[in-house]
Amino acid sequence: MIQGMTTDTGHVQTAARIALMGGAYGNVPALRACLEDARGQACTQYGFLGDAIGCCGHSDEIVDLIRAEFDMVIAGNHERQAAAGKNECGCGYSSAEDEQASCQAFAYASRSLSEDNRRWLATWPALYRLNTTAGLILLCHGSPRKTNEFLYQSGLDEKSLRSMLTNSRACGFVCTHSGLPWLRDIGEAGVAANCGVVGKPDHDGDPAVHYLILEVTGAGVAVEIRRVEYDHETWAAQLRREGVAEVYVEPLATGIWTVGVKSLPPVERVVQRRPAGGCLRLNWRKVATAAFKITLTVLPAENRFDRQLSRTGIAALQPLSIKTVQVNIGLTCNLACHHCHVESSPTRAEEMTWETMQWVLAAAYKAGAEAIDITGGAPEMNPNFRRFVDAALQQGHGVMVRTNLTIMLKDGYTDLPRFYASRGVHLVASLPCYLETNVDKQRGRHVYQESIAIIQRLNALGYGIRENLPLDLVYNPGGPALPPEQSALEEAYHRELGQQFDIRFTRLYTMTNLPIGRFLHDLERQGYARQYQDLLERTFNPDTLDGLMCRHQLHVGWDGTIYDCDFNYALKLPAGSGHIRDFDPADFLTRRIVTGSHCFGCTAGCGSSCGGSLVSDSASACKNSAVV
Repeated sequence: MIQGMTTDTGHVQTAARIALMGGAYGNVPALRACLEDARGQACTQYGFLGDAIGCCGHSDEIVDLIRAEFDMVIAGNHERQAAAGKNECGCGYSSAEDEQASCQAFAYASRSLSEDNRRWLATWPALYRLNTTAGLILLCHGSPRKTNEFLYQSGLDEKSLRSMLTNSRACGFVCTHSGLPWLRDIGEAGVAANCGVVGKPDHDGDPAVHYLILEVTGAGVAVEIRRVEYDHETWAAQLRREGVAEVYVEPLATGIWTVGVKSLPPVERVVQRRPAGGCLRLNWRKVATAAFKITLTVLPAENRFDRQLSRTGIAALQPLSIKTVQVNIGLTCNLACHHCHVESSPTRAEEMTWETMQWVLAAAYKAGAEAIDITGGAPEMNPNFRRFVDAALQQGHGVMVRTNLTIMLKDGYTDLPRFYASRGVHLVASLPCYLETNVDKQRGRHVYQESIAIIQRLNALGYGIRENLPLDLVYNPGGPALPPEQSALEEAYHRELGQQFDIRFTRLYTMTNLPIGRFLHDLERQGYARQYQDLLERTFNPDTLDGLMCRHQLHVGWDGTIYDCDFNYALKLPAGSGHIRDFDPADFLTRRIVTGSHCFGCTAGCGSSCGGSLVSDSASACKNSAVV
């Protein structure tokens, strides 16, 4: 527990809706917009989790607004520093450059803070213990342990989160300091959440801001992160006229941070766009065992894909089966390909634990899945990879591994071809073209020749030749275009690779690049993002809907979160089924699949999936593969 400051305690009625907001940083219109939204959501109580003042100035105005509107207040590092009369912000950034820039903003804000308001900030407690019918919810700024502790979603340690709840005797806590909203299921221990901040966007390219609604229903609690738009352009223009430095104004207009980025973990440092209007919702209730039943649901705003579905007579996309369990066991990779939608690289450190792998195996068994599809990153770089493959085979599943091939040339991995062959593992290898220039442009220098060398080694072991050793290749377009017809391109691959290198393979999968991740960044740099999205929507093919991979599989992220597909995983859009340890096949098969505009990538032309095109190349819809 935080030392040196007081703790307040409050109680809520059996039924209540509580709006929790943090990080105003002097952004008056954004806070007003969030308060207006909360009133429209029938909130009855309001809590502010600290850092009222900041880069926008307007300190007295923002503090007066909080004094008038909020029932509960918690001190952030800005309140503690202001009360002590200091000019340093006390944020605790790992980057000295980030800390210096934040301190300059705090010093600017302090100049417009009256002594009366400074004295009031000194009375704010460090923690607020909120007693609900479901249990104790702790409201804090950084964490229950420290006012300026940064809790980022990618680095959440379940053991540490459990310890925070246990030491606080709480079943949940809500914080704000990192500025990036998230919700986390901690199993029987409870739940943790970050409400985001109302004073600036969350580094996702969207100028909107976020807050959280905590709803007590008697039987339990629901937690929802709300996205709120406000007139950020007018506000940014006003701040510029007032002389606020551009480094603080620019994020309000673009939705992309300029301060604090160097201190972000690699996952959060990458701009990840969310569906416009989307929010997160977490439902949990106390059950007889005193544990919690928790489900996480993404509630996207209406999108064009939903509207397109309705035109075909489909109200909502529903699952049809669970044939495959696809699992991303880590984001570490020896490559950093331009088209990688999960943005893997040698600097990514996220990896699935053996405990989570065991939960995946249990879920696959319960679901009666035919195959386990292992992907990454370079999945082979997870230290438990081989153990996982053997366990899946022993359980009776077919095993498919998505490999970049070049990993098998690296020290410690050169025996992988024999490992795969001795177990009959189905290999799916990325080779986005049969031409060296195109492959190296997408994946890096020398990757083509290294890939060819490994395929030849696999051929020598029987891969791509023997029926029980399938070797499939994957093609991705190099630019803003749909893939060519799969059967015709497969013939070209067989011909070119056979003539040049005497290479053999089983099948070719053509896959459409979805406008997410690094590919989206490339499109934006070239000015093709809107045109490419238009191409995907223009070539929508309803015949692809039955074969969509999200309707026939379960996807598990490296941390155990359940998703509909790996594209939703890349966008951090969970399926609404919580963590893999709590997997219920019957519940999963009744879910509504989470969709967005990116889904047009799987339904354009011949369709696209992890197994290639979805409908016959002879279909007329597949003829339109025009580039932008």
